[in-house]
Amino acid sequence: MEMVTITELRKKWKKSFSMTLTKFCRVGSAVGISWLLAARSCRDRNAVMTMK
Repeated sequence: MEMVTITELRKKWKKSFSMTLTKFCRVGSAVGISWLLAARSCRDRNAVMTMK
């Protein structure tokens, strides 16, 4: 097994970490947006119910 310098390891780790983070952010934003839309539609429905 060849010796890998700490800086190289850190670079690799940072790259994979940032990629994972962006993936998580994309999924999280998609989930958050859909959740917000669902909450808004629910609230609108409730508002219509109370108006009648």
